[in-house]
Amino acid sequence: MKYLMIIVIVLLVGCAGTSDISTKVIENNGVDQLVDLKKLSIASDWAYPMVTTGVTALANSGLYPIGSSVNQINLIGNPNHFRVNGDSISVYLPFFGDQQMSVGYASRDMAIRYDGIPDRFESILDTKKNRNILKFDFRNKVESFRATVTIYNNRTSEIIITSSHRNRIRYKGVVSDLPAEIYN
Repeated sequence: MKYLMIIVIVLLVGCAGTSDISTKVIENNGVDQLVDLKKLSIASDWAYPMVTTGVTALANSGLYPIGSSVNQINLIGNPNHFRVNGDSISVYLPFFGDQQMSVGYASRDMAIRYDGIPDRFESILDTKKNRNILKFDFRNKVESFRATVTIYNNRTSEIIITSSHRNRIRYKGVVSDLPAEIYN
């Protein structure tokens, strides 16, 4: 009976200590501070386009990077970013998917590009799921975009881009501090 009581006490003390540690890890990674200061940079490792006949044909032709499939494209080694610097954003994300309307004549770079102040910005803190949700509306000369950026407390991110001229695409990546040369 004495040993049973000792085991129960050890289990109770051990379980109580782990919740404090996990809470500290969640609070100490600085994501909330990056979002509050609006000084963050996201580098995406994977793109997830909508699977269409055109995307499938490209994947079957072998034009996608090694390690990619029809619905998951490896972006490691490809330049890309989604940066928030105060009220401004800078977006350069490679696009894989179908377009409903032409974005430009004889353009070779079909990436999603934007540098400037978005038309709309909204920040939502979801404490139940330990994440921040940032919503942006922005447009260039030809098309308009809606970006929903979800930043998790482990510094991973998910970006969903919806466009007026292209199919929806999703990116997964890593959040970091804004590089010093960009920071104002």
